Amino acid sequence: MLVPLTGQPASTTLANADQLLRQAIQQLAHAGVESPTADAKTLFAWAWDISVSELGSHVLRGTDVPHEVRGRYVQACERRGAREPLQHITGVAPFRYQELHVGPGVFIPRPETELMVSHAVEYLAGLAGDRHTAVDLCTGSGAIAIALATEVPGTHVHAVELSPEAARYTEHNIDRYRPAFEAHGSAVTLHIGDATEFLGTTSAKVITCNPPYVARTVEHAPEVARDPDLALYGGGADGSELPQKIIAHAPRILAPGGLLICEHAEYNAHTIENAFHRAGFTSVETVGDYTGRDRFTRGFSAHSGEDDRVSHI
Repeated sequence: MLVPLTGQPASTTLANADQLLRQAIQQLAHAGVESPTADAKTLFAWAWDISVSELGSHVLRGTDVPHEVRGRYVQACERRGAREPLQHITGVAPFRYQELHVGPGVFIPRPETELMVSHAVEYLAGLAGDRHTAVDLCTGSGAIAIALATEVPGTHVHAVELSPEAARYTEHNIDRYRPAFEAHGSAVTLHIGDATEFLGTTSAKVITCNPPYVARTVEHAPEVARDPDLALYGGGADGSELPQKIIAHAPRILAPGGLLICEHAEYNAHTIENAFHRAGFTSVETVGDYTGRDRFTRGFSAHSGEDDRVSHI
């Protein structure tokens, strides 16, 4: 619990913004939170219903914090100190140019996935023609699907999700951003079903996939355990069982020369590359994330299809 300098509980004592922020940072750091300063600021701004930049002004001036804001902030920091994900507390997760609704039951999109999306966007934008079909398998919150539809005009994205619970978040996020992507002539269609059985199209120019790929033997931060098992664990000894099945299925829904991009664990890069080759993909390449770890692999379906592209990735 946040304890002001007087030693009395924060809920009954006046405290200014600078004092509360300092105490929150210390509390979260003590709890082992990886980014205590950033999280403390985000939660404070959320509790006060202001931007982080506005919060900075209040901190510099030492503004007295309203009682209700102080109480909300104390509770939020207690939850974060118990290692509840930041995004579950605020209810949102930033991803590229969107802010997505998330919570228990759906996978929280990660920053490293944004890099995979950049490659898919660049490829789609370089294709000839003004109408394209894409598929996002294991869509979760719909982060990738919505990004493709909003950033590449004229793109119809089929978003596939197995979990009905996660799909409720997908539907919410699609509805929220529908005006934005429809203004660009794009569409997102949600399909609830198994990614390894989806046959809603056979002409996808791009398939993106951030599948469950974690091995159950791998240790991870407490926050990761709050993601649903269905979205985390890929099966098999190394977590690559489901990703390999998806890769094998992908040629059935890709157009000739279509691009598959699949995220995976760094320790599975070689296994995933082999799965691409077995499925007949060409120009297979593994790409590192922002930290240099092997994070996703891409390849093209049979027949290069290069004549259909204006530019290459």
